[in-house]
Amino acid sequence: MMSDESKDKVDGDTNKAEESKEQLDDDAGKAEESIVDNDTKEKEEPVERASQLPEPSDRVKRQDRGQNHGARRGNRGMYAALVATVGVAAFFAGLSMPVLNQDPITMNDLDDAVRLLENKIDTLATDLQDLEDVMLTDPNAETAQEQIVITADDDPVLGSEDAPIVIIEFSDFQCPFCAKFHAETLPLIKENYIDTGKVKLVYRDFPIQNIHPNAMAAAVAAECADEQGMFWEYHDTLFESMSQWKDLSVDAAISQFKAYASDMGTDRTLFDDCIDTGEYINEVAGDYTDGVAYGITGTPAFFLGNDQIGYHHMSGAKPYNEFQFVIEQLLSIVER
Repeated sequence: MMSDESKDKVDGDTNKAEESKEQLDDDAGKAEESIVDNDTKEKEEPVERASQLPEPSDRVKRQDRGQNHGARRGNRGMYAALVATVGVAAFFAGLSMPVLNQDPITMNDLDDAVRLLENKIDTLATDLQDLEDVMLTDPNAETAQEQIVITADDDPVLGSEDAPIVIIEFSDFQCPFCAKFHAETLPLIKENYIDTGKVKLVYRDFPIQNIHPNAMAAAVAAECADEQGMFWEYHDTLFESMSQWKDLSVDAAISQFKAYASDMGTDRTLFDDCIDTGEYINEVAGDYTDGVAYGITGTPAFFLGNDQIGYHHMSGAKPYNEFQFVIEQLLSIVER
């Protein structure tokens, strides 16, 4: 028969065993909860987030730029390839996509990835602009295999026909940025380069009719003034008085254009007949078609250079110092 002491010991061991079992059950429950929590956490936050991916090395960036260093602005095929190549590189460098047996990324991850890609696109745009600045201005740059032929057509010329450098401008008389260029930048270009015989300016029409409803009529009116040898005077008047006619109906704007011509001393009968019959609509439309073929999507747009060395493209109402830099580099090339 078991003694009271032995019985107490057995009961104690039994209680300890039950406590151990309860502890094990509790630990198992916690472990299961931990697995569930971790599984949920992994679904909310993938293993590798887009923001944690490394940027391409400087060496790779330098190699990419080096391979494209000799490109010229006129080669549209090169630009398409460059944009596609860098765009794909940015995609794989900046986005984390789900793979087999991996939980899908969340909307927050997608938002982060989109923001990262947008930043990369901004960087790419800056790099492309730097590349454009080098194309014709770097004397060691290689000649591209293909080059778009930019023509001056038979459009009005400001400056000496023998000037070594030509600026071919595509412009819209109702464009406020075009007016800004002619008010702030052109006078300095004229003083330092056109009047000195180094540069000539060719004006070509690029009326953006869908946002500037009077631009086509203004371009035709300027061509009619050119017919009487008064293009540049009329050109200046249109830009300087844009606020007077830009918001008028087309008919009212045409009446205003006729009044400007009369004030300048043109043959009013000839001018009125020219604009009423739309004599130069095809001429203006031809300029616009050429501009589209050259890749122009907005105004003002400029091509600087000549047929021998090619042309450097500039877009927008750039300040004088940017034009000065390009012109000086181009002059240094043609003077060798």
